Amino acid sequence: MKSQKPWRAYHINLQNCSDAKKDIVENVNQIILNVLAWTKLGDIVPDADLYDNLGASSLDLVELWLRLEQKFDISIPCCFAEYVRSVGDVYDCVGYFICRRPINNN
Repeated sequence: MKSQKPWRAYHINLQNCSDAKKDIVENVNQIILNVLAWTKLGDIVPDADLYDNLGASSLDLVELWLRLEQKFDISIPCCFAEYVRSVGDVYDCVGYFICRRPINNN
């Protein structure tokens, strides 16, 4: 597990954007509930370890990434998976890529 997470610089910015953060949290939680069908909403907290606390496998995480990319219209490089351990990491990573998403002016 790597300690330096590439999206950490965006964590503070997301804290200042409560509506966006709330939307991210609610959608990520729902996706986790769908992918890890044995989990309960109360188990999904920022400090929960996806593997140790929620029982996710590496295949579950692949499914999670695919659903997150589809839901939020983002692309998360595979190399980012090695940095994600907790639910909070997922929130921050998704927020990072939403912030980096090109703005559509059409």
